[in-house]
Amino acid sequence: PLPVDDPRQRKPDISFARQHLGWEPKVALSEGLAHTAAYFDAVLGGRRFIAPRTVQASTAREATA
Repeated sequence: PLPVDDPRQRKPDISFARQHLGWEPKVALSEGLAHTAAYFDAVLGGRRFIAPRTVQASTAREATA
């Protein structure tokens, strides 16, 4: 079971990384989720993992939406 104060939905705040490190996401959220889902599907299904083609996010807004 999850701790009582564990959030059900997480949305990390990356403003510190942006401000202090100059970091910006390079992969759109939807693309990152597709990669993650494909990986776990392959691992849990016993198949060989083949990563989806990577396309750089057109804007930081899209990557963090």
